[in-house]
Amino acid sequence: MKQKLIRLTVTLPLCAATIVCQAQFKLYNTGSVSIGTVTPPPAKTEMQITGGLNFNPLILYSNDTIHYSYSGINNVNDSTTKAWAVQYGGHDRYYVLGSGQCYGYGYNSISDSTMKMNVHNIRYGLDRVMELQGVTYNLKCDAGRPQMGLLAQSVQRVAPEVVSTTPDGIKTVAYGNLVALLVEAMKEENRKVTRLEQELDSCRTVLSQIKH
Repeated sequence: MKQKLIRLTVTLPLCAATIVCQAQFKLYNTGSVSIGTVTPPPAKTEMQITGGLNFNPLILYSNDTIHYSYSGINNVNDSTTKAWAVQYGGHDRYYVLGSGQCYGYGYNSISDSTMKMNVHNIRYGLDRVMELQGVTYNLKCDAGRPQMGLLAQSVQRVAPEVVSTTPDGIKTVAYGNLVALLVEAMKEENRKVTRLEQELDSCRTVLSQIKH
């Protein structure tokens, strides 16, 4: 007996961007999707999900139900609520607060030599470090919390390799990459100290010979 192939076709009407619908899920004729809102997504946005303030409009669960893994996005209006988090084993392993502060158990930068080209040793590390100026400051968006760091514009004059500019024109510093500069600066300083120690030993030897 041959099995019959049953084909079920479901047709969903597309909501034109100009038509007001009260549905919580809208698929527009442009291919974009809105969930939780009747407002079309912004330009160049494929999906817009709107939820209540300080609630999770989007939670993505994995199929690993044993370890309770998920990634969630939250719309917040304060600096202490988690805006985004990755959970594993029932604990948030990495999360971002509304203030923009990120917390996690570690971060590794890809630094494999096989993925790099035009590799050159850093020169004048100590001189460049001496030109850096550490400062304390308050962020205009978080004036109550003093912080410590570097000014990107000042760093760019010394180590432009670690400074980038966002599409909005905001300067950023890859602080982790400054480690390479600090390593070379310490090596130069160590060579100077070693040379001074050798000269001091020579002076001691000469003084000892004079005394005798």
